Amino acid sequence: VPWKFISRLGQGSCSTIEEIESTDTSNPKTRYARKTFLVPPHSRRRLLSVIQNEVNILKELRHHHIAEIHSTYCTEREFAIIMQPVAEMNLGEYLAYNSRPTGDSPIYSWFGCLATAFDYLHERKIKHQDIKPANILIRDGQVIVADFGISKDVLNEATTGSIGPDARTLMYCAPEAATEESDLRRGRAADIFSLGCVFLEMITTL
Repeated sequence: VPWKFISRLGQGSCSTIEEIESTDTSNPKTRYARKTFLVPPHSRRRLLSVIQNEVNILKELRHHHIAEIHSTYCTEREFAIIMQPVAEMNLGEYLAYNSRPTGDSPIYSWFGCLATAFDYLHERKIKHQDIKPANILIRDGQVIVADFGISKDVLNEATTGSIGPDARTLMYCAPEAATEESDLRRGRAADIFSLGCVFLEMITTL
């Protein structure tokens, strides 16, 4: 695999995120983020098929406020997604460090940026399912939607037998999506509720 490890960016309940650098001579030293999932061996074939199908859909997305998937690969125990950009921080960290933004803060434009990004997704019948500040990246003053909850749901199903509230953060979760029996009700409206929670958190810093 033509990648060089640079640094560990984060660790989730079902994945690891690292900064890597391309060693391909046709694209040298370009930086990417690599999200690696551990795939349970007892359901490897089914899960890899489902995850790859979902990633293939996400790879078609082209929006300047949505993370771009570059490629994927799998090993005996892992499935990795290579994407751009490498974030400077996430929205949650930004809000913690900038509790009183100045008048020229980019946060004022981010409301519209995020609204257009999710409108783009929903027009294509794609649900994010895990909208929260930690899943909104910041790079060069721009917000970028990342870390879709689809694959997280799949892996939670493999390890817990359910796709209930453990697959998302309850603080930003719509009421109808907060129970283990809620899968069929987790539509675009639940995304909009979660985005509204994020907007409320952003507004409290202004």
